[in-house]
Amino acid sequence: MTDGYIIVEGSTNDGNGALDYQNTFTFSGGTLLALGSSGMAQMPSNNSTQYSVMIGLNSYTLSTVKITDSVGATVIEYTPLKKYSNIVFASETLEKGS
Repeated sequence: MTDGYIIVEGSTNDGNGALDYQNTFTFSGGTLLALGSSGMAQMPSNNSTQYSVMIGLNSYTLSTVKITDSVGATVIEYTPLKKYSNIVFASETLEKGS
């Protein structure tokens, strides 16, 4: 992924994940929010030039996802239609150590 804005609402079956690839998924730009099950969760590959984060939850929820920066400004806010137990967020706005 080099650019754009993608929101994925993946499966609620732990045998699947919101992202599904075989070898690598290189992320170098844009914004990605992927919500789904934790069972087979994947995130962008280590060879990506932009940062990403994966957050696993203890149970499924239908809560709004809101990610803010270090000063509290909203980076992304999304209310899903399906429950999820895993969040993957990748963006050129992410910085190492913050």
